[in-house]
Amino acid sequence: MSFAQNELFYLGSNQPGWYAGYNPSWIMSRRVEKVPAEKQDDSNIGVIEMRMSFCCEGCVEKVQKKLKIIEGVGSVEINTQSQKVIVRGTAKPAAVLKEAKKIVDRTEFWKEKK
Repeated sequence: MSFAQNELFYLGSNQPGWYAGYNPSWIMSRRVEKVPAEKQDDSNIGVIEMRMSFCCEGCVEKVQKKLKIIEGVGSVEINTQSQKVIVRGTAKPAAVLKEAKKIVDRTEFWKEKK
């Protein structure tokens, strides 16, 4: 029994070349992304914690890209579940907050609940 090429596709036995399957990154995951610094000197490293709202993975990538290029930033960690961004390095907190507010308006320093 022979089938035409388009009949094989509809039977599910042959997928077209443009279909790569389901990609779990299409849905915003609850993961912590860590970007390691090349060289870290632990004596001068400060930690800046901020609260930022993310709506999608695109926002996460944009924030990570923009914050990494600031002078003095060693690494950027983003926790999408708690909407928390941790920046490690020698950068000034005011400069990091100013740049972060350009990306996401509602950005503030992280305040621990007591």
